[in-house]
Amino acid sequence: MFAFAEVGAFNKRAAVTCSLAASLSMALVGAFSKSDYDIMFLLLIRCLVPLAVVAIAVFCLFREEIGCSNVLSHLIRGLLFLMNQAAFFYTVKHSNVLFGTLMFNMAPLYVPILAFLFYNERTAQKILIAVVIGFFGAIIAIRPQVETLFAPATITGVSSGILLAASQLILQKNVRNEANLSCMFWFYLFSTVLALAVCAIAYFANGYNVLDVSFANSMTWLVVVGISVSSLCFQYFTGKFF
Repeated sequence: MFAFAEVGAFNKRAAVTCSLAASLSMALVGAFSKSDYDIMFLLLIRCLVPLAVVAIAVFCLFREEIGCSNVLSHLIRGLLFLMNQAAFFYTVKHSNVLFGTLMFNMAPLYVPILAFLFYNERTAQKILIAVVIGFFGAIIAIRPQVETLFAPATITGVSSGILLAASQLILQKNVRNEANLSCMFWFYLFSTVLALAVCAIAYFANGYNVLDVSFANSMTWLVVVGISVSSLCFQYFTGKFF
């Protein structure tokens, strides 16, 4: 998924394994999000349940030290996450899992562009060639039609990839001086707070209750557990890759 990132001294085989595991995890998130549950509900469980798991791991199991040097960037990343996940869920629900996941996983193609725009980092020529080939490959796979080129699902699909690329650029900077588990804690903490704020606004403005679902239904728990575990795997392997 992040095949064009700089792995430096990292073991390339391990990096590729983590990249593939992250991509598979995100595909599973997409599969579970295809259910009939509302996007707001999916966003909330995608943040809240993993936060509880990571908090237990940090404070009870591993006694991990929480770094505080990147708090602002974690907050920004949490905001980017909510936007890219909302776009991703919308794309999956209004097209299909394959299309939504493909558009989301185009993030590495945007990374060199964003790295140059925001960090003035220049990319090696061989990576730029790979990016161009990647874009052509994506176009062949998607086979865009004129009537669907500017469809809402296409626009949100492209947006999800760009927002993910921006989020991963921040993560790449953070994991260089902070433990992966600490990054995951801050990430889920801020994304959960932001998600709860959106849910509260929806409730007080329109009387919409995001938790108005049947928890007696086994499908609800399958979606909750499936998305939460897949989300945790995606964030863990992505951090490990960088």
